Amino acid sequence: MFDSGGYQVQMGKASYEELFDRLLHFYRENNWADWYVLPDHVLRSTDSDREVEFKVRESIDFARLFVRMMPDDFVAKAVGVVHGRTEDQVRRCIEAYAEMGIRYIGFGSFGTSGPNGTINLVSQRSLKLLRLVQAIAHEVGLRLHLFRDRQSRPIDVSC
Repeated sequence: MFDSGGYQVQMGKASYEELFDRLLHFYRENNWADWYVLPDHVLRSTDSDREVEFKVRESIDFARLFVRMMPDDFVAKAVGVVHGRTEDQVRRCIEAYAEMGIRYIGFGSFGTSGPNGTINLVSQRSLKLLRLVQAIAHEVGLRLHLFRDRQSRPIDVSC
């Protein structure tokens, strides 16, 4: 699985647009992986509600563009990242990915702490959202993957 590198954007080492461009070229040149995580704009606990909404919308819009710019068979290997603080935001992510034909989603909306907000935390809020994501994923037949922190291997929680 190729990760999106959203952590680099979160750390301020690259812009979201740079990440998009790098991934587009890298994924096209390396079409041998089983899974490709779509570019996502990682949330931080310090983001305002307005910033979170912007990042959620941007992640969805850029995912649509990214999928259109890749070869037709790419969508079968794409992993859409679900972000949000509200039920509406995560639901919109899941529905958008399903409409794109994506069959595998990842949940990454955990709270953050530590230096530069780089450590993911499990909270009651994130668990509530995760349960909702899992239920919706199950309803629409999507596989679900958990992104923990940058040093952890993802956990597959297939529905």
